[in-house]
Amino acid sequence: MVLIRPHKATHAVLTTEDGKKAAVAIADLDTLEGVAGTITWMRLSNKEREILGTVQFDGQIEEIQSDYRKRKTK
Repeated sequence: MVLIRPHKATHAVLTTEDGKKAAVAIADLDTLEGVAGTITWMRLSNKEREILGTVQFDGQIEEIQSDYRKRKTK
């Protein structure tokens, strides 16, 4: 699966079908490989958190791409 992450995302939260959660930094996203569930993309800072989107995840990572400059349409 090719994951397309929002370019402002700093962390990802994986929620499994059992309800368990794992939060990781974008640099450590490969640690979630092998576990299926829902990934919630987040931008975390010291004072706030912002949810940037969700995607269904099948547990396989082929490539991680950013959506930088791909969302804007004229």
